[in-house]
Amino acid sequence: MTTLKQIEITTTTPRQTPKRDFADVMGQAAATAVSVGADLIAPVASSSPLLSAAVSAVKTVARGALAQSTGAATVGVGGGADPGSMIDANRQLMQEGAQLNMQYLQLQHDMQQESQQYNTVSNVMKVRHDSAKAAINNIR
Repeated sequence: MTTLKQIEITTTTPRQTPKRDFADVMGQAAATAVSVGADLIAPVASSSPLLSAAVSAVKTVARGALAQSTGAATVGVGGGADPGSMIDANRQLMQEGAQLNMQYLQLQHDMQQESQQYNTVSNVMKVRHDSAKAAINNIR
């Protein structure tokens, strides 16, 4: 005499975790890695304006890609996942990053000129002071 085990059938439950495509996960991981890498390189790159601008552009693009992959911000995207609109959004983001980099470089240039002018005036005033002090000491 053999007895058969009862088969239990459970109803399916709705998915509890959000569905994410492999490409989205890898894109987010790559953007995070690039952003972290740019943050690590930024202190070294600050000595060269051109290198600093390049690192800043990379960080801007990486943060934009992160925002797009997480859905936090979409620039110029009409709410769909159309690849053409994603490319347009990336292009617009890169253009905005380039404009910000140009403004930053102009600000660095202006600050450098102002610093040079201040140093020149300071040096001239120091020489005048030293000359006047030496003349007074010679009179005594």
